[in-house]
Amino acid sequence: MTSHGAAPPAAGSPPRTPQPTSAVLPGDEAGLRKGQVLALHSPHTIAYPTAFHAVTRAGATVTTAHPLATADELTKQLIDPPPRTQGAPVTDTPEPLVRTGQHRGITTLTLDSPANRNALSADLVRDLSEALAHCGKDDATRAVLLTHTGTTFCAGADLRRPPRPEALVGLLRGILDLPKPVVARVTGHVRAGGLGLLGACDITAAGPDATFAFTEVRIGVAPAVISLTLRPRTDPRALARHYLTGERFGPDEAARIGLLTATGPDVDAVLEPVLDGLRRAAPRALTETKRLLTAKVLENFDLDAGELTRLSSRLFDSDDAREGMTAFLEGREPGWVL
Repeated sequence: MTSHGAAPPAAGSPPRTPQPTSAVLPGDEAGLRKGQVLALHSPHTIAYPTAFHAVTRAGATVTTAHPLATADELTKQLIDPPPRTQGAPVTDTPEPLVRTGQHRGITTLTLDSPANRNALSADLVRDLSEALAHCGKDDATRAVLLTHTGTTFCAGADLRRPPRPEALVGLLRGILDLPKPVVARVTGHVRAGGLGLLGACDITAAGPDATFAFTEVRIGVAPAVISLTLRPRTDPRALARHYLTGERFGPDEAARIGLLTATGPDVDAVLEPVLDGLRRAAPRALTETKRLLTAKVLENFDLDAGELTRLSSRLFDSDDAREGMTAFLEGREPGWVL
């Protein structure tokens, strides 16, 4: 890794090549094949009726509609897993979804799950939580740099392999409570649960290709759980606009409203003085200063986590959510659009 924060491949873990799909990000139009049908259901408290169908690619399977998921994730994740390359060795050891590297006290955690655009699957949430916990105990780690492979930082919750709701809440809280500063480095798209990750980080920076959107209201739900980290750290007037409209916006607007600390043409150049400053700071001083900054955020987090998780489940089990997701997947406007 260079001194300005570029993430090298971890030893023995080369980046994986994303498999091509026909999926799109929110705000774009999804082209789905006509006449191919799939039943959605949920293993959690969100009880979708068996009559709830979606148009998708043949043979695909979806097992949940998670509270942190949004319409774009439904499209991206309703695909068959990529076939194994002919002749590739069969192994019982899964490839790591979070790669780790370290340079001069900065431990880089790289989200590396390109097949689902770094969506928050149960495995990714587990791996990231474990990697963060290790960093918290590691005397050689002065700060953590959270970044990604591919063109998407995080697409939200993985609908095919969802984490337990408490695991997602635990991940967000774990970032806030980590005794080391966590810096996010973004060069691509961020949606839904990924925005909650940014809200939990202490410092966030993005390049010019980054895009952001809260699209929940367009499918009949609300950005409830991610509000635990976003409401305390973003401009309330601007957040109201983006929560209520679902508009897509860029890094300049994200910086203006407090979602990002900084942005620029070269995100590594933006982060160079930040990482240099963290390297010059005393470790104990960094820990205590972070506690000062996050104390009130954590207090409110613990007060609201249960209520907001229940709100997400309630909304995803609503008639509006069923209509919104069905309409999106059928390529039509939901019934409430004027």
